[in-house]
Amino acid sequence: MSSGINIEKRAAKRRVLRVKPLLILAALAVSICFLMGAALASGTNAVKESGKSDTEYVEIIVKKGDTIWGLVREARPGYRGNIQKAVYEIKQINGLDSSVIYPGQILKIPIN
Repeated sequence: MSSGINIEKRAAKRRVLRVKPLLILAALAVSICFLMGAALASGTNAVKESGKSDTEYVEIIVKKGDTIWGLVREARPGYRGNIQKAVYEIKQINGLDSSVIYPGQILKIPIN
């Protein structure tokens, strides 16, 4: 009878050993997802211009396919002002000669 108990104990240990790596991998996957989400969320930061205390900006990292007009909509949901004026302001603030932007650029977008 003692050999039957030993076999059961060994089988139980094997099950535990199989589950531990899966738990570690699951915890690692959750941690990576959390860190990636935090990194993506930090892509936009609200900052105040040092000389103008009433103007706040959002710094946005340009991604492939972004347009200045699209970034205005993203930073200022419900914006109902003159979009051409907003694009002009963003070009002036960021020292852009044209409306062409590139992935990786960091642009300041006024939010008020």
